[in-house]
Amino acid sequence: MSRTSNGEFVFLLDDYTQATYNDYYHIPEDLNIKEVIKFAPSYPPPPHTLEEHIELDNWNRKFLELMEKVRARSN
Repeated sequence: MSRTSNGEFVFLLDDYTQATYNDYYHIPEDLNIKEVIKFAPSYPPPPHTLEEHIELDNWNRKFLELMEKVRARSN
């Protein structure tokens, strides 16, 4: 499987506008995210290889890191 960063990533920003990205790596580090509306990476169809399972787990890690940033900003 080739590594992919495609999907649909939708955010509510601090100014209450919505931002949508189709590539995870195009999300700016300094984006003022108030809420994550949608975090839907593109997954390959099953069955998955070991390498694909590792990559799928990495998406979960990326989501948790993103949510931690959002929580930290709200405090």
